[in-house]
Amino acid sequence: MLLLSVVLAVLPGLAIAVFIYKKDIYEKEPPGQLIKAFLLGSLSVLVAASIEMVLGKSSSFVEAFFYISLTEELCKYFILIVFFFRKPLFNEPYDGIVYAGFISLGFATLENIFYVLEKGVAVAVVRMFLSVPAHAIFGVVMGFFVGGAKFFRGKKSTFLGLGLLSAVFLHGLYDYFLMAGIPFLVLFSLLLVGIGIVVSLKAIRIREQQSPFKPVPPVPPAPPETNPQA
Repeated sequence: MLLLSVVLAVLPGLAIAVFIYKKDIYEKEPPGQLIKAFLLGSLSVLVAASIEMVLGKSSSFVEAFFYISLTEELCKYFILIVFFFRKPLFNEPYDGIVYAGFISLGFATLENIFYVLEKGVAVAVVRMFLSVPAHAIFGVVMGFFVGGAKFFRGKKSTFLGLGLLSAVFLHGLYDYFLMAGIPFLVLFSLLLVGIGIVVSLKAIRIREQQSPFKPVPPVPPAPPETNPQA
């Protein structure tokens, strides 16, 4: 049962990470960098948890949006900017989604292991379809904007700010719906994940098409000139 719990805790994050990697069509990132992003994201759970313990308890709104969401997304954002954003390997807009996605999934996977070891297989199944995809969504949205900041320089500051704020807002909203103690609001968490998946897939397609490594289609030859007086 313990082994099953751990497998169920790890499998969703790895599956979504593989999906994000396969969508990196034109210039894949080195596996070593992706493992680094995943592991750094995992370690950031310990930092975020320590900060959250110091902050303590408050209202559901404050805890959801500031104690949990802001703390956790700041940890992920710090890793993305410091360890990957300025590197030469970050060389196409989709790389923002790749690295932010792997960082978020590393975070979600270790967090999932802790929850599952404490609460069992039932929690693993619920989080497989809810919490892990939610963290992936936060990462994709963050990475979408951070990738734009790297390659659309006129909007760098705006995109960097949106990368953090959008992830914090979505994460806070998701947690608040679960923490508010109002049963029907849990449905809004499910709805948020559903909409978030659709938006994330759209964001992935947009950044894929903006790759500078995308092959240029050949120009068809011009039709032969004809002389109407011939």
